[in-house]
Amino acid sequence: MGRATAFALGRAGADVCVVDVNAAGVKDTGAQLRALGVRTLEHATDLSVRDNCIGAVAAAVTQFGRLDALCNVAGIIVMCNAHEMRAVDYEKTLAVNLSAPFYLMQAAIPHLLQTEGAVVNVTSSAAFIGEAYAAAYCAAKAGLTHMTKALAMEYVHKPIRFNAVAPGGMATNIANTIKMPEGVDYALIKRYSGLRGLVEVDDVAEMIAFLASMRDAATTARVSTSTAGSLQADLHDGSRFHRPGKSGGPMARRIVESGYPLVLWARRADSLAPFADTSAQTVASIGELGARADHAGVCVVDDTGLMQVCGELIPAMRPGSRIAIHSTVHPNTVIELARQPRLVELPLSTLP
Repeated sequence: MGRATAFALGRAGADVCVVDVNAAGVKDTGAQLRALGVRTLEHATDLSVRDNCIGAVAAAVTQFGRLDALCNVAGIIVMCNAHEMRAVDYEKTLAVNLSAPFYLMQAAIPHLLQTEGAVVNVTSSAAFIGEAYAAAYCAAKAGLTHMTKALAMEYVHKPIRFNAVAPGGMATNIANTIKMPEGVDYALIKRYSGLRGLVEVDDVAEMIAFLASMRDAATTARVSTSTAGSLQADLHDGSRFHRPGKSGGPMARRIVESGYPLVLWARRADSLAPFADTSAQTVASIGELGARADHAGVCVVDDTGLMQVCGELIPAMRPGSRIAIHSTVHPNTVIELARQPRLVELPLSTLP
């Protein structure tokens, strides 16, 4: 997965710092990338150690002069009966899958704020489904999933994005080296296996590269699943949440054109009120629209552009599309727009 991601980033035009505990693998990947004309830094280190995480970020910045994206792809899994798991395996699982991404992000955030960059964390479908014989792995991936959301909220008013990809089973080095415990019940594992087989590694790598790039500069707090049929929905709170800014209108249009219900917040551009204050109302609005959180979009636009945005959205609405609008500034404007035949108006509220 890490190698495929490095190649996807390289194809997209990025300089790549390859980090892995496997020195031979790092060297081989670096050589292949350079053969394709990609500027590459090879950095072999054990990310289960905090100082090594900080050193990896420092090495990349020293080599390339800047940092535009951090992709946390490294991971390990130990399959065993929970009561038989060794303490060293448990601690290593959490260190690599949860602590290392945090320390890497901690070191990278100051640089990413300067470049308006992005973090992409690779979690797992195991973050949403309790998988037998993998309690520590599931806990770590669930923790990383919610850490991604927490950081996205903490830095929502800053020029940095935090997203995650949660793939299902893939033919990676991790999967190929898993040792099952004695007496394993494969019927349990089959219950959450992808109905379409294994997820394609290259497809996930391209998704990571896309989220890391400026092509997706408006999206934060998203956890995208890629499970080949083992999950029925994109399971994450807040669904498609987009930062305030010039891209809010186009993103809203894309959501409506895709047939998703939309909750639109119109706010003052200089408002300091935290978006968290709107979360309960947003969830309630999604429910009023008859949608699940994983099948609705949430966008924020500057209140001065609300009339223009809605004027573009209404013609783009597909049959059955619904929009709920909340305004912190111009309730009269929203009430007027709500009289449009296909526009749903919910109770308005005012942020402190």
